[in-house]
Amino acid sequence: MKAITTLILSAALATGAGAAPPQHWPIKPVKLVVSQPPGGTMDIVSRQVADQLGKVLGQPVVVDNKPGANGIIATQQVARAAADGYTLIMGSGVTHTINPYLYPRVGYDPVKDFTPIANLVSAPNVIAVNARVPATHLQALIDAAKAKPGVLNYASPGVGGTGQLTMELLKASAGIDITHIPYPGIAASVQDTIAGRTEMVALPPAALLAHFQSGALRPLAVTSPRRTRLLPDVPTVAESGFKGFEGVAWFGILGPADLPPDVVRTLRLSLRKVMEMPAMRERLASQGLDITYSEGAAFADYMQMDADRWKEVIRLSGAKVE
Repeated sequence: MKAITTLILSAALATGAGAAPPQHWPIKPVKLVVSQPPGGTMDIVSRQVADQLGKVLGQPVVVDNKPGANGIIATQQVARAAADGYTLIMGSGVTHTINPYLYPRVGYDPVKDFTPIANLVSAPNVIAVNARVPATHLQALIDAAKAKPGVLNYASPGVGGTGQLTMELLKASAGIDITHIPYPGIAASVQDTIAGRTEMVALPPAALLAHFQSGALRPLAVTSPRRTRLLPDVPTVAESGFKGFEGVAWFGILGPADLPPDVVRTLRLSLRKVMEMPAMRERLASQGLDITYSEGAAFADYMQMDADRWKEVIRLSGAKVE
């Protein structure tokens, strides 16, 4: 009996002195860094996903808004975080496939510094004109632009967003000359388009729907591969004569490089459950978002394809931010 007791005590002491028994991840709250301020599309998606993901994981997933420098500040923070799964980022086309070509230095490598976990949703843009522009379809707008090179203007919330680059992609695809007028945010770009100070704008449908309903703006085409549920009668740019045209904002979750495989596996299983929830799918669809779930290599391949697209658009347009 004494020998057995000694063995038990020795084992207990050894456990206390050495590494603790392995714990299942997560054992504490997870932080989801968001590179936009509260209220935007990325923030709304992040909070909806974080709420349900926390329930599946059994630990809170806390949204941490870190806006600034077109997403660079937040993305740098996560690139440098510990690879333990407790700091993640809601990545986007802006942070991972646009900024590296738009800025001379971003302070992170969008591939080497991150573990792609899952792409979740995408948001199309709608190319819209103010009510006084006579064009009722995209080709008519393109014809008007060709008739008056350099005269028509388009608004955007700033240099480097998918709205601006989508219009630059249209310029290259259609061979037209229209002028970019950047604004400090969505509201200002929309109001000046309504007022006629610019002729057109490209933004997510949710941002423009009320103005379509009032008649202040007219939708001509959506930039996703498929029509959006919010505007089922509006054709895609591809349907309007530009096969393969795509200009969408995507949102997906990434972690720092070298995340442990068991953490990645747990996250993917949990995110799959969240994105398969009927209520979640309905909520996202009602906001004009398309569920585009993909994982790992498929997500990485999509990011590379998106990067190649925007790299060429940025080169052709000469867009850059110092």
